[in-house]
Amino acid sequence: MIDWQQTHEISMAIQTAEMRLSHANMVETFFATCNLINIARGQSIVTIVPMPDDAITNSASAKSPANSSIGQVNIKLNKRHMDINAILPREAFDRLIRHIRQASPRPAVLKVDINEALAVSVDGDLSIDKEMMLDITDITVTIPIR
Repeated sequence: MIDWQQTHEISMAIQTAEMRLSHANMVETFFATCNLINIARGQSIVTIVPMPDDAITNSASAKSPANSSIGQVNIKLNKRHMDINAILPREAFDRLIRHIRQASPRPAVLKVDINEALAVSVDGDLSIDKEMMLDITDITVTIPIR
């Protein structure tokens, strides 16, 4: 018999990280490939962009608990792969880039909090019966310093 746990977080170790500049205005995008930690044998592609300056003033007045998504996680049904897309305020985005550039003895860990619980076995197997699109409520990055 398999024991199942409900989790509202996806933890992953960053394997590669790069800054991409795209289009004529050279929009910055943080792009990372990660190995999942709390879900067995899975990988993710993480894309984080800074919030446009004009969106900050518009969203500050509209911010409410029901409107607190900062991105989405797309979990494929028949693949061990997740696409994670998020947006951060410019200051938080710049701090992330500044800190992730530092050499580290171990991979940085990225934790994404999601709005719905996922069923994960004690062995790390994910149980889903259809493709899922989940809202991201928070992102935490742990960067080892020694």
